[in-house]
Amino acid sequence: MSVLEVRDLVKEYRLRDGRQSRILTAVNHVSFSIETGRTVALVGQSGSGKSTLAKLLMQLEKPTSGQIILDDTPVLRRGAGLKQYRSDVQMVFQDPFASLNPYHTIAHHLGRPLILHGKASGREEVMAGVHRLLERVRLDPDMAERKPHELSGGQRQRIAIARALAPNRASS
Repeated sequence: MSVLEVRDLVKEYRLRDGRQSRILTAVNHVSFSIETGRTVALVGQSGSGKSTLAKLLMQLEKPTSGQIILDDTPVLRRGAGLKQYRSDVQMVFQDPFASLNPYHTIAHHLGRPLILHGKASGREEVMAGVHRLLERVRLDPDMAERKPHELSGGQRQRIAIARALAPNRASS
């Protein structure tokens, strides 16, 4: 069973205004764990650090202190360790309208992570993977050639979920 742990995570930003500087603490000693098959919600008012925490989890920001651990292994910030972490941990954006490029087909959106994470190569293998992902989120494989504006909001959200599943070993 996979476990993503956050231990005593802190993110501080140094703000400078002319000659003065101050520290803004965006994430303040946050700890939690998430097990496979569990759903966790993070709620809070605007400015409480939710987006910063998400950026830290996705390794888009470097923590000031604390640790992010996946399956008892501290997450590495570069190289093969980071690539494996990004294969195992994906983000599904809240707004499916903004997270899908309107100029690309659904096959492009789902095929790209399959190729980038080494799960498929060659057109036939990529398209087979795209069709499996669509079926996994209960969408018709014929949707692969459509563009995002041709889908409902719920269908777009399922495409975003399928894209997040693409790099995972179990989805191939």
